[in-house]
Amino acid sequence: MDESNEAAIMTGSTLIPSFGPLYGLPIPPFFPPDQLLPTKTTQDNIDTRLAALRLEILALNALRNATLPIHRLPNEILIEVFLMVRHDCAAGVATHECYPRRIGASHWVSITRVCRHWWAVACSTPQLWRTIDVYRNLKWLSLCIERTADATIQISLHYDHTALAAIPTLLTVANRLSTVLLPEIDEDEFQPVHRFLEHKMPQLEELGILHLDGIAMPWSSEVVSRLTSLVLDECLRDANAPRIPLAIFLDVLESCSQLVLLTLREYLSQILQQDTPAKTSDRVISLPKLRSLTLVDHPRRDLAPFLSCINLPLDVDITIHPTLNNRGEETLVAFRSPFPEDRHNIPILASAERVRVTSLMETEITIHAWPPARSGSGGITVDLVRTMYDIPSFTTWISFSGEALTDIVYLFSSSPLTSLDLTGGNLYTSKHQWDLLFTQFPTLETLNVALVVYLDNQADTVPTIFSALVFVPDTDSSANSAVVCPRLQELSISHGRCTDETMLEVEAALRLRATRGVPALKKLRLQLVHASQRGFEARKAVAEALFAEVMPVGEACFVRDDCDVDIPLFHEP
Repeated sequence: MDESNEAAIMTGSTLIPSFGPLYGLPIPPFFPPDQLLPTKTTQDNIDTRLAALRLEILALNALRNATLPIHRLPNEILIEVFLMVRHDCAAGVATHECYPRRIGASHWVSITRVCRHWWAVACSTPQLWRTIDVYRNLKWLSLCIERTADATIQISLHYDHTALAAIPTLLTVANRLSTVLLPEIDEDEFQPVHRFLEHKMPQLEELGILHLDGIAMPWSSEVVSRLTSLVLDECLRDANAPRIPLAIFLDVLESCSQLVLLTLREYLSQILQQDTPAKTSDRVISLPKLRSLTLVDHPRRDLAPFLSCINLPLDVDITIHPTLNNRGEETLVAFRSPFPEDRHNIPILASAERVRVTSLMETEITIHAWPPARSGSGGITVDLVRTMYDIPSFTTWISFSGEALTDIVYLFSSSPLTSLDLTGGNLYTSKHQWDLLFTQFPTLETLNVALVVYLDNQADTVPTIFSALVFVPDTDSSANSAVVCPRLQELSISHGRCTDETMLEVEAALRLRATRGVPALKKLRLQLVHASQRGFEARKAVAEALFAEVMPVGEACFVRDDCDVDIPLFHEP
C-alpha cells in the first residue's frame, strides 16, 4: 500500500484522505484515487463536472421551492399581489418641480429575484411593465416595452436628452401610448417632439407638457379626443411663437369629452391672442366629466375670460392662482378678479356651505370653499401669493387682506353659507365689512376667527365682531327679523385683546341677541390677550357669570391667550 493510502481513513467503501488537497473531504467518485494532485487534463474535467453540479443544485433548489406552501398560490393571485406591490412602490409625487411626476417605481422589480417561478410570472404579466418612468436608462425603456406585449403604455420621461433619444422607440408603439408626460425641452430641440405629437396616438388619455419653449401644439381631434388628463405648463414663453384665438382653444377642449383633469399653468397668457376681449362671445362649452381644474395665470386678462366660457360641473375641484406678469402692473389682486361678472356657470360659487380664509404672514391669502357634504367631492381654492416687494406697505397689506370678507360676500352671495373660518395673522377687518357679511349670510351657523392684532393703533377684532352681531339692517323692519345670523350656534375667537371695551361689547351683544329672541349659542370660545394673569382672572369671573346667565345650556370657554390648557365651562339647565 502506498503512502497516500496509508494516510487515508476507510469509511465503508469510501476512502477519505486526511491530507491535502482534500483534508478529510471524500474523494469524488469520478476522480482516480491514485491521482490526488490533478493535472491540466483532470482540471478541465473538474470544471465541467462543477458546472453540471451547479446546475443540478439549482434544479434541486427549484424543485424543493416548488414544494413550499407559497407556491400553491395560483398565478392569478400572485399577479394581483405583484400589482399591489408595484402600486405601493409608485409614490405618485413629483421628483422635481421641473420634471413630470413619477407614475411608477422600478424598485418593485426586486420581487422577480425571489425565485424563478416569480420571475417567470412577472415577466409574462404585461400590466406590471406598462407604467414606465424613464430617467437616463433607455435599455430599461426597451425592456419594459418588450414585456408589455399588446398592453397600453404609460410613460413619464424625466430628462430632456433621454426624452429626445426615446422618441424613435416611442413612435414604434405610438398606437399603444395612453399616457405621455414630457419634461422641459429647449426651443432649439423641440422639432422631434413636435413630429411625435403630430403622430396618431389613438389610445392617448393623458398628456403632460412642461415648458416646451416655442412649440405650437398640433391640436386636432385625433390627438385630444380620448384625453382624460391634460397638463400644459408654460408651454409657450417665446414672444415670437404663434398665438391662437381663444375660440380655437375652446374647440380643442370641447373635443375632449372624456377630460377629467385640466391644468393650465401660465399657458393661456402665452398662447392666446393678446387682443382677446374681456368677453369673447356668449359661447359656453361643457366639460361634463371634469373633476379637477387648476389655473395659474393673469386674473383679469386670461382667467376671467376663460372661466366665462367653461360650464363646470358641481363636483369639480377648482384651484386658481392669479399671477401678474409685471410687478408694477398691479399692486394687489382681489379674490374676485379671476372670475367673470356672470358666474352662473361656476356652480360652487352658488352652492358653497363652508368657506375658510387663511392668511400666512405677509405673503399669502387663500380662500377655500366647499359645497354640501352630501354632494360628494368638489370645491374651490383661490390662492393669492404676493412678495413683500409687491406690497408698498404693511398697512396696505392688512387693509387689502380685510377685503377678503368683501370678496366672500361678492363671490358667494347666492350660497347657503353655514360655516366661516378666518385663520391667519394679518387679516384686518372693519365693522362695515362684518355688517355686510352677517347681513348677506343669515344661514351662518359656525364662525371661527383666529387673528392677531399687530399694530397698536389697529382696531381690535373682538368688539368689532360682537358689535356687528347686533347690527340691524336697514331692510329689516320687524323686531323678529332685525338681527343678523339668527342661526349662529358656534362662535370661536382667538388672539384678540381682553380689554374693557371687549367685555362690554361681548356682554351687550349676548344680552341684546337674547332680548330679541335669538337662540343662545351652543358653543362659545374666547381666547384673549391680557398683560397680567390677575387682571384676566377678574374679567374671567365676570365672563363666567355672564355666560351662566345668557347661555344656560351650552359650552363656554374663556382663556388667556398664553395659556397652554383651555378650561371649559359647562352649564347645565
